[in-house]
Amino acid sequence: MRSPRSASSHPSLSLSLRVPPSAVTCPSPSPLYRALDHEWSLLTHRPDAVERARTWPLGLTTPPGSLDDVVVATGYGRVGVRDDVADGILRRLVELAADDPLAARVVLQRIVPGLRSLSRRHRVAGARFADLDDEVVGAAWTVIRTFPIRTRCHQVAAQLIGDVGYRVFRLPVRRTARFDPHPTAMFAELTAPEPEVDAAAELDELLATAGRAGVDTGGLTLLRRLAAGTTTAELAVEARVSERMIRYRRAAAIEQVRGLALSAS
Repeated sequence: MRSPRSASSHPSLSLSLRVPPSAVTCPSPSPLYRALDHEWSLLTHRPDAVERARTWPLGLTTPPGSLDDVVVATGYGRVGVRDDVADGILRRLVELAADDPLAARVVLQRIVPGLRSLSRRHRVAGARFADLDDEVVGAAWTVIRTFPIRTRCHQVAAQLIGDVGYRVFRLPVRRTARFDPHPTAMFAELTAPEPEVDAAAELDELLATAGRAGVDTGGLTLLRRLAAGTTTAELAVEARVSERMIRYRRAAAIEQVRGLALSAS
């Protein structure tokens, strides 16, 4: 994917600037889901992403005009309706997702409503939505990339969500499992700009601009501390959360800031 232009050349930015609406996003109080939806709104119409989607052997009747078209073709929004054609398209997409991060991101967008419902059903008193959402989305990314589609090829969306629920809420050793890349971290790496000569000044200016545009101050503080040399392990001890959770929060903050830069490109 193309690297976005640096945001430092844009003194006044808006997170919604020139971003076409998406048919497969919906408002959420969760910072992570807002970041994912904003990323999706930027990604769905990108020419390079759409061109790649047109090469996928999904069996669509017409070439997709956006990634939204692919998500809708997999049965998005048709809750409780059995659609073997849509299930077949999703099955082929999951096959591609094992080796193609963009295909995996499309699958993730397809099951986001189910993931949000999963989080709501399992939330316990005193739990933070943000922490639970981080766990659920991180598990979903792993499940999508490793799903055994050849042996479990029917009602794919329901099976994916079921596996996420098992991994997060029932698997006894889930908190000692190996860390897998979060989707926001993955796409931040794919589209990260080349560092400038004065990287520290560039970062300070970008984070200041992001703060004025309304990006979460907690995420910006986290990025500043990491840039100053504080480790994720040290931050985890201070916040009394796992180091994995700090990495997820870092990924969400990076995605918000990256979305700010992309919206002006």
